[in-house]
Amino acid sequence: WRAQIIEARILKAENNIPNTPNEIELAIQDVETTLAKAEERQEIFTENTAPLASRKPKIKEEDKDQMSLF
Repeated sequence: WRAQIIEARILKAENNIPNTPNEIELAIQDVETTLAKAEERQEIFTENTAPLASRKPKIKEEDKDQMSLF
């Protein structure tokens, strides 16, 4: 039993595994906070990149005539 307890404690320490309900709840809250922030960042990224896609330069008719020179 002693060896199993020591191995379990080493495994817990190496992998940052919570073993009490309070630690587990804190870990879950951290994950939820991280996911919420990631979703907010994704929304901001999507809002800011959408206008950039529509800003492609349009070829004017004058430019088309210049292409015939080549």
